[in-house]
Amino acid sequence: MQKSARKIMVGAFCVLILAFVLHVGIGSYAWYKPWDVVSQIFRGVHPDETVNRIIWSQRLPRAIEAGLVGAILGVSGAALQNLFRNQLAEPYIVGSSSGAAIGAASILLLSPSIKLLLGNRFNENQIGMGIVTLGMPFAGFITGLLTLSVVMSLARRRGVIETPTLLIAGVVVATMLSSLLSFMILAGGLDQRVVLRWLLGGFETVFWPPIWMMAIVFAISYVVLYRSSHRLNAMSLGEDAAQALGVNPIVLRRNILICVTAMTSVTVGVAGIIGFVGLIAPHVARRLVGSDLRVMLPLSAFFGSLLMLFADAIAQRGMQGAGFPVGIVTSIIGAPVLLVLLKKR
Repeated sequence: MQKSARKIMVGAFCVLILAFVLHVGIGSYAWYKPWDVVSQIFRGVHPDETVNRIIWSQRLPRAIEAGLVGAILGVSGAALQNLFRNQLAEPYIVGSSSGAAIGAASILLLSPSIKLLLGNRFNENQIGMGIVTLGMPFAGFITGLLTLSVVMSLARRRGVIETPTLLIAGVVVATMLSSLLSFMILAGGLDQRVVLRWLLGGFETVFWPPIWMMAIVFAISYVVLYRSSHRLNAMSLGEDAAQALGVNPIVLRRNILICVTAMTSVTVGVAGIIGFVGLIAPHVARRLVGSDLRVMLPLSAFFGSLLMLFADAIAQRGMQGAGFPVGIVTSIIGAPVLLVLLKKR
């Protein structure tokens, strides 16, 4: 790693830590000074103290969840842009988000039945909501991977999967599943505002088990992606050039798509569908350090987290007395950026 890239990485990490502390301090109703936040974090959990309880039970897990989701989307976007040799590729390009949304929405629609089954043992802040919030990313993980397998089988011709066919199959399957999701919401009998708010993205309901699940999937997938970064660099030159350098495009494409789909499916189950982060973060990283994925991949994670923390802070304070979905903020920020990118291309 060059000295300039190393300095940029260190600077981005320091800015991310500062943004994390500020996000915890801002919250949705009361402001806490950065040094108070840091002192409470280092003190550990003291549930008998109001400020400490608020930080450890609400704000700290929300900030971790937002940063983790942003890192996943940033890394996924960077990997897919190199894989498809298209700087406008984003994490949901193969339709996995619609498949994950089907699975997660199924758990959400079943939540009244879970409450009825548990009866008096149902506690909205513990048992019942814990089952729902952990079940949603798990179901999204399963259905997201199933969706990828369907898309890849539809795109396979004579044992070969071509990129244009794969993308078209992803669009077709995503459109069909989006229609199915709309039908489920209308026929499910659940308050449609609950499902719609979740689909627009947000971190209002935060529990530690889904965060740990998301962190484990991210850690495993990131290791696979980073170890494949030199092969992805070769893929950016074209499949023929990559093969000449000893890269198997078929195996590489399958591994990358599985890792990206696993990560994004879990994030959909946890936080809904949040657009543009996976598109913007890799572009910022690429402009600073170039297209070498060995440097661009971790930097995309930093900028994805930074953007998500910034957007969630706005979402929490955006309306008097109540926040709004973070997906709205990322769309407002990301749409103009996308238009600029399209104009430059």
